[in-house]
Amino acid sequence: MRRFRDIIEDIKAPSPQSLWLDKGELKFFGTKGWTSMVGGGGEDRQELEEKVDSLDKEMGTANDDIRKLQNGKLTCLQLQIGNSNEVKQSNLKALSAIAGFFFTELDYGYGVGTFQAGVGGFAHVVTAYDNDAYYDIAADGSISKNSNYISPNEPYTVNLTSEQIDITLDDVTASKVANCGEIIITGTTGTVTYTRTADSTSAAVYFSDERKDGKITVLTYTASTKKITPAVINPYLPAASTSAIGGVKMVNAIEDIVASSATAESVANKLNDVLAALRTAGILNT
Repeated sequence: MRRFRDIIEDIKAPSPQSLWLDKGELKFFGTKGWTSMVGGGGEDRQELEEKVDSLDKEMGTANDDIRKLQNGKLTCLQLQIGNSNEVKQSNLKALSAIAGFFFTELDYGYGVGTFQAGVGGFAHVVTAYDNDAYYDIAADGSISKNSNYISPNEPYTVNLTSEQIDITLDDVTASKVANCGEIIITGTTGTVTYTRTADSTSAAVYFSDERKDGKITVLTYTASTKKITPAVINPYLPAASTSAIGGVKMVNAIEDIVASSATAESVANKLNDVLAALRTAGILNT
């Protein structure tokens, strides 16, 4: 199929792919050269009419395809944070045609959201600086930022500085600490990661880190005070028993037996000294 690109008005003939407006007469280039579109050139004119008709049909099909794409695309909704009547009405109007998921422009970021009429919804937005923000969408159209939301698809880490130890934390940070799995503390010597321990409770959450000297640094978050307090402890070592390994003390020095002067009584006494020392150290059961 042939397409004409332009209509050129000039004293010289243009490219055969264009229509030529020659002294007020519109011409096209056919099998017999340049031919007027009004009268003459029967065969060429018929060819042109067939091509124009075919082009019209093709353009009609293309327009139908474009309309289908436009109707089927996901819409990016422009929503606003707030709970004023004006904001709620504007948000509900934008959300009225939504029954599921949508793209959104919200609070200087772009993201995705979900909404159901009469129930409400939620939106996750990413800013230009790659910061994640989360928003609750109420059934009445009001939108508020959810600063306490914890993403379920990644380990949750709270980053703090050493200046935030032993002071009362703000409500948002305190909530994050109470629910996180690890804390990274940045201080003058760098960063240290503390991992939440299994014996944590809702009243007290413990985070620990093992030091090079074998001691353990424990950070305790107390819910009632919203404070993190540090402590350095030695690992607990249970007493040894006949069935379990444990900690024992070193035995005091016991002089060697002199063989040349040893008697049965002196050997027995020395052996009793050794046995007594082992019992005192916790090595030998009583």
